[in-house]
Order: sequence, then structure tokens, then C-alpha cells
Amino acid sequence: MVKQRDTPDERLRSESAKSIEERLTDLARASAETLASEHLRAREQDAVSSISRLFFQDVSLPVFLQESCEQVARGIGLEHCEISQLVEDEDRLSLIAGVGWTEDVVGIASVPAGTNSQPGYALSVNGPVAVVDYREEQRFAPSKHLVNHHVRSGISAVIRGRSRTWGVLSAYSAAPRSFSAEDLAFMGAAANTLAMAISRKEDEDTVQESAARMRAILETAVDGIVTIDSSGNIESINSVALQMFGYELDEVRGQNVRLLMPPPFRAEHDSYIESYLETGEAKIIGIGREVVGRRKDGSDFPVDLSVSEVRFDGSILFTGLLRDLSDRKEAEARVRRSEGRARAAEQLASIGMLSAGLAHEVGTPMNVILGYAQMIERSTSDPKIRERAQIIHEQVRRVSHLIETLLNLARPHEARRCAMDVSDIVDRSLKFLKDKFDNQKIDVEWERDGVHTVFGEQERIEQLLLNLFVNASDAMSKGGTLRVRVEQENGEISLRIADSGTGMTKEVREHVFDPFFTTKERGRGSGLGLVVCKGIVSDHGGAIEVASEPGQGTEFTITLPEHREESGLGQ
Repeated sequence: MVKQRDTPDERLRSESAKSIEERLTDLARASAETLASEHLRAREQDAVSSISRLFFQDVSLPVFLQESCEQVARGIGLEHCEISQLVEDEDRLSLIAGVGWTEDVVGIASVPAGTNSQPGYALSVNGPVAVVDYREEQRFAPSKHLVNHHVRSGISAVIRGRSRTWGVLSAYSAAPRSFSAEDLAFMGAAANTLAMAISRKEDEDTVQESAARMRAILETAVDGIVTIDSSGNIESINSVALQMFGYELDEVRGQNVRLLMPPPFRAEHDSYIESYLETGEAKIIGIGREVVGRRKDGSDFPVDLSVSEVRFDGSILFTGLLRDLSDRKEAEARVRRSEGRARAAEQLASIGMLSAGLAHEVGTPMNVILGYAQMIERSTSDPKIRERAQIIHEQVRRVSHLIETLLNLARPHEARRCAMDVSDIVDRSLKFLKDKFDNQKIDVEWERDGVHTVFGEQERIEQLLLNLFVNASDAMSKGGTLRVRVEQENGEISLRIADSGTGMTKEVREHVFDPFFTTKERGRGSGLGLVVCKGIVSDHGGAIEVASEPGQGTEFTITLPEHREESGLGQ
């Protein structure tokens, strides 16, 4: 059978059909590749957008880097991704974030920063690097963790910070892969976005670290620290200052600093700030001085205050350093009391020497004079002579009493001490002088609140109170009010005796406890009564103070150690 050959027209038609089929296949393949490329580009764009969104979220830098790796791997369609940070002083890149690796890689692995690794090579050429197939790569060898994960291809881009190269972003696959210009552009865009985000996160971390350090300094400072704005409102206050004034943070933050001041400073503060801002004339800024603070409970206390000015972003802040002077003032007062007791002891010692000499040199002649005066008085009937003899007798008695008082001051006392309620002794002393007070129209206001026990000599405490009560009545010759109050505070018994009499000038107050100093008429006072009082108080471990102004009366304050049976305090 003879095979029929195709005619030329038939051959032409057959070849045309094949050509069309091949072109359609090529077109379909190209369309598929274009579509895949478009999908890849879309994923890459979405990955860059996701990293940008992460940039503005409040996440830590490690979390940001890890999530960025996941977005890059998903966007470029590779199994592995890593971010390596340059450790300059060690000439290596440390893998600090990544996806697709075993647990012994991220946070552990590192590669050389030189040309021996793909990330290091990218650093050396300062640009992107792509590897289609590591089996054919001649520039560098795969790192150990790439070999362990059978990596065949990879792409890297440098992460450049503002002032330094920060590290390298890399993505890898276990299959060979050709990387397009779009892939290189994607990796570069992702690396640039990472660089901006890393710089910002590091700045934020620096600010937060600085703020944390500042908070630590403020909270561990031994002084109170308060910062206010130009309106006087409290912006910050440390725990020392809060404890000093007795407030909680929410009670003072945003409040005007006047809250911490008593009148009249409270009213003056805002006008002082306004004056300073207008004129620049500083009265305390940069100088420091002692002021008065007011606690939440209304009590006032001395404060050493120094203020500095800070100008920041066009605003003015004032920072005050405060130190509570209460303990120092109390210590100074104790020192003054101790010094006063020492001076009193020296004075008494001097009086003792003087009185011993007087007793010997004056006592005998006085006895002779007294004897002759009595003899004259008995031997005459002349009333004028008898009167003169009585005057001599009276004056000798006064001199003898003075000498006896001096001897009592200097003579050591036999200590017969016991626990006693001061309030009971006050009661007895006031009752003893009741007629005197009634005759002089003196009203007595007596306040007590319970038992106030001290350890001492009852007779001498009575002598102390009688001396002060008599002095008070002498100061109110035309009547008035005697106020007596006993109270316990800080382990001490405080006794206050106040009169509404004539009061004292500053000069009198300064000498009131000096021996032989008196403001009474000649012949009515020896100037030793308050010396005796001070000696008694000093012997009992206490202190006596006086406050007085002319025409406003006088107040004596006596403090004695409180006696507690279980501790034996005061013994």
C-alpha cells in the first residue's frame, strides 16, 4: 500500500498548529510566572508594611526583631530568616533573631564579620549579596548552621544605623533560588525599615534607662526632692519627701507646692515665682536657706531648702532639695541644755566656795551683832531704841538666811529619790498657796491628763514648784491668771507654768537664771530663787526654759525624764 504524502498546504497547516500551541504554552507559562511574581511582590510589599506597622507599636526590641524575621521569611517565600548584630570589638556577627532554625541557633550562633561568611561579605561590600546555589559559590563558604540546615541559597542586606552599621538581614532556602532585582529591593527596603526602627527603639531604651536611673537616684536619695513647674504645681516628688510631709503620691502630684507650706509663706510663694520670672531676681534659687514646712497633720517643722532652676524644651522647672532639720534642732537643743547644766554646775561650785567663805567670815560677826541687838532690846525701855534693835535683828536674820541659802545650793544633797506623780505635787503646791492667790485675785487654770511619773526628790520638786508659783504671783500683784499644764511627750514630762503678769524684756530673759540677778524691789528678793530652780531641774536630768514678752506674761517650761517602772528610766 502506498502511503500518501502530505501536500505542502497540509504540512504548512500542521506546522502552524504546532507553533500556535507552543506559543500558547509559552504564553500560559509566562502568565503564570508573572502572576506568581506579582503574588511574590504583593507578599513582599505586605511584609514591609507589616514591619512598618510594628515600628509604631509599643513592643520591645527583641520582640520587634523576631516578628520582623517572620514577616521577611513570609514575604520573600523562604524557609529561614535571621538578623545578625555586629559585635565590633569581637569582629563577629551574633544571630539575635530568626525563624526556621533549631533551638541551638538563635541567641547562640555567630559568624565572622569578615568575608568568610555571607553576612560578613555583605558588610565588606556594604551592599546586598545573593547566592543562587552554595554548591557553586566561590566567594565564601556557608556557615555551620547553614550547613546543618542544608541551606542551598540565600540573600542578605546590610542594616545601617544613623551613625554606624548595625548588622545584617538574611533569608535562606534549602533549594536553589534565583533572586530578582525586586527581591534585592525588598530585602533593602526591609533592612532600611529595620534600621530606622532599631535606632528609634534604642533611643527609647536609652531614654527609659535614663528615666529609670533618675527614678532610682530620686528614690535612694537621703534628701527630699520636689520638682515644680513655673506655676508652682508639683510635677514629681520622691518617697523621702512624701514621708517627710506625710502624704501619698496621688495627694500631692499636680497640686500647688503651697500645700507643703504654712502661712505666711503659703501666700507669698506664687508672687515670688512671678517676680522671679519677670525680673530674674533670685531670693533663694541657687542660695538655699532654712524655711518652715507643714505636714499633712498640720504640724510645722524646720527644713533646709535649696532650689535649682532647669530650662527644658522652652519650659522652666524648679527642683528643691529638702532636709528635715527636726533631729538636728533637737540635738542642738540638747547640747544647749547640757551646756546650760554645765554652766549652772560651775556657777554652783563658785557659789559653794563663796558661801563657805561667807559662812566663816560673816557668820560669826553676824552672831555677835545679833547677840548685842537682842541684849539692847532686853535692856532698854526706850521704844525707839527697841525698834532700832529689832531692825538690826531683822537685817541680821536676812543675812543669815542668805548665807543658809547659799550653803544649801552648794551642799551635796542626800539622794532620797522615789517615783512620784508630778500632778499630785502640783495639786498640793497650789492648795498650799490658795489663800495667797485668792487674796491677790489670781485665777488658777490647772490642766492634767492622767498620771505623769518622774523619779526624784519629792521635797526639792515641791520647792521648785513653790518658787515658780510665788514668782508668778509676784508678777501679778493686781490679779491675773495662772495657767498650769502637765503633759507627756516623747518620753518626757512637760510642765508649763504661765502667768499673765508684766512679762520680761529680752535683757531680763537673758540673765534670769544668773545668781543674784533680780528685778524685785530691794529687800524683797535675793536673786537666787531661779538659780535654785535651775539647779533642782538639772539634778533631775531635765531642762528649764523661759518665754516672755513685756506686757504679755511669762511661761516657764520644765521637762523631766518620764519614769517607767519596767525600764527604770530616770533612775
